[in-house]
Amino acid sequence: MRFRGGVVLAGLCALFAAHVAAAACPGDCGGDAVVSIDELILSVAIALEQRPVSVCLAADRGGEGQVDVADLVAAVGAALSGCPALPSPTATATASATRSATPTGTASLTPSESPSPPPSPSPSASATPSATASPTAQATVRPNFIIIELDDTRADGIDQMPVTLEKLAAQGVQFHSSFVPFPLCAPSRASLFTGLYALHHQVRAVAGAIGGAHVFREAGADQQTMAVWLRDAGYATGLFGKYINAYSQTEATQGPNGTFYVPPGWTRWRAFVSPERYGGVSGMDYALVDEHGALQTYTDHASDAQYSTDLLADQLRDFIADSVQDGKPFLAVYAPYASHIDTPGVLPIPAARHAGHFDDLPDWRPPNWNEADVSDKPRWVQATEPSDIVLKLTDLARLRAYETLLAVDEQLATTLAQLDALGIANETVVLLTSDNGVTWSEHRLFGQGKECPYEECLRVPLLARYPRGQAAGHDVEDIVLNIDIAATVADLAGVTVPVPIDGRSFRAALEGRPLPQPRSDFLVEHWRSTRQDWLDYGGQPQDGDQLVLLYGDPAAKPRAAVRFEFDDDQQVEPGAVQVPIGPTDDASFDNLGLTVVANIPRTRRVLNATTNRLTIVDLAGLDGVYWVEERDAGGVVEVLNSLPDYFGVRQPDGDLTYVEYETGERELYDNAADPWQLENRAGAPAYAAEQARLSQRVVELSEQ
Repeated sequence: MRFRGGVVLAGLCALFAAHVAAAACPGDCGGDAVVSIDELILSVAIALEQRPVSVCLAADRGGEGQVDVADLVAAVGAALSGCPALPSPTATATASATRSATPTGTASLTPSESPSPPPSPSPSASATPSATASPTAQATVRPNFIIIELDDTRADGIDQMPVTLEKLAAQGVQFHSSFVPFPLCAPSRASLFTGLYALHHQVRAVAGAIGGAHVFREAGADQQTMAVWLRDAGYATGLFGKYINAYSQTEATQGPNGTFYVPPGWTRWRAFVSPERYGGVSGMDYALVDEHGALQTYTDHASDAQYSTDLLADQLRDFIADSVQDGKPFLAVYAPYASHIDTPGVLPIPAARHAGHFDDLPDWRPPNWNEADVSDKPRWVQATEPSDIVLKLTDLARLRAYETLLAVDEQLATTLAQLDALGIANETVVLLTSDNGVTWSEHRLFGQGKECPYEECLRVPLLARYPRGQAAGHDVEDIVLNIDIAATVADLAGVTVPVPIDGRSFRAALEGRPLPQPRSDFLVEHWRSTRQDWLDYGGQPQDGDQLVLLYGDPAAKPRAAVRFEFDDDQQVEPGAVQVPIGPTDDASFDNLGLTVVANIPRTRRVLNATTNRLTIVDLAGLDGVYWVEERDAGGVVEVLNSLPDYFGVRQPDGDLTYVEYETGERELYDNAADPWQLENRAGAPAYAAEQARLSQRVVELSEQ
């Protein structure tokens, strides 16, 4: 065992060899062994008492520090009184102590323990930290990291997690303006790992040609992640749960000898095969891939013994125990499925012990719930139509989402207890966040909708506890992004990031200091998962009906487009391309498809006369096409109106959100005056100067 700091305590293991079982001595007790005072105290106490000992560390020798065997501590302290002053080491438990000290139960949660919700995240924000590379670590002991990455949990969606609020928010740092630049699972998770915007790591969707795990691998973005950086610096690294969407068929044979692909940097790997599941009593079967590329399927539904949130947490704690036993600092990413809607179902699935726990929770009815007037919103919002059943399902999804998080809260309590028992709580950063927020019927976006540029989708929780940082109860209002987490981890670990990244370290906040260079703004982006587009028809078009098809670079201003006009008299408006009306509706829309292919390069038409659907495929696969309905006198055409590609900027100065859609539509919200984003100010004369400035800023951020 080597004591960090270079002080050689040669022979001390031998001095106590008669009293300390070999298994209890931390490390190899050979003639060259060097240990810390606290490690030695811990080893002797464990050997004699066979139980975990709370050791007062050199960095924290206050009135509250204790050991369980006072006489032994006094004796050892006296024996070592002549030793030089030592830097602060961390107490390292042995294998036997690790196993016996690891809690096996779960914390109970009762309605009476449910806390009052914290204040809603302020719509105002000011900025974020800076520094992309990390300096050499100042502390003698490198910190451990536990990152809890929730799934589809909005910023105010953790307000029914009492352990989280007490142990992380109250005892750590709470970031009230935490955002994700791309509010969708796969792109956001890739950003967490790399510290990059999606336009740089290239994962722009959950699956398909531009998204999912295969794009992350094929683009080489998984070669430079915080797992790689820390593994190369001697850390044990583990992932437990959801990796990146579509971690399935495309990756199943990409590993050595046709095994499942395991990305570099991870020494322990327990990743969901997509689609992820809850398992347990009410959930479906699921499979996990290990670090050797082998699969294990979990099919027991007799109880919640295999409820994935619980099972993954057990594996997380095994990894922590093994890392401590091996004397290695660790990075662990715990990524349960909570609080995602289960697929193909429509609701999150809580553990059986929590089902119905929040049935009496009041309904969520903010001012923008089922927004009454969306005439100033873009077409994709206007196209949504509320119904009683959809509204009720969304209300129920919210309750079940809260219930899935109770298991996470319990597992957090058990894991924190393990850290205490191992004596590593002070040296461990515990951080909780989410890949994106969701809507609960705000702006008519139902069923835990995401991807939107509104606050509900962009804001995510971010709590961090680092006792050694001494920032307990610290609130940060400056903007922090999920791309900043990788930079912060590297900074605290003393690891220099070997490549340029977009993220900035917020280490200062964890140490109770102001962020040195607050972030002035950040890029907001979204790319459609499906790059083709279709329209449905239910009858013959009329003369003069028009449709526009967008194509080419979706970031172009304006995007390339062709206007098609149905015609039966050889007369069309200037600039429109004629589409002959045929003898039947199938013939007319097939004519539209043929005309598209003749006028827009790299496209192909697919007409399904059975379903009355015309699909236009972009053969390039990346730019994509998008239908816009301009005139439909007979109401026979229904375009998809999916959420378009967009690029925007969120700016703390003035508290503004500005978005440019590929369709040419614009949104601008003054969040200070309008925190519920009910009034779109784009095009308003009073905001013309701000809109012009923000539009230019979108270009600048997109080109960095």
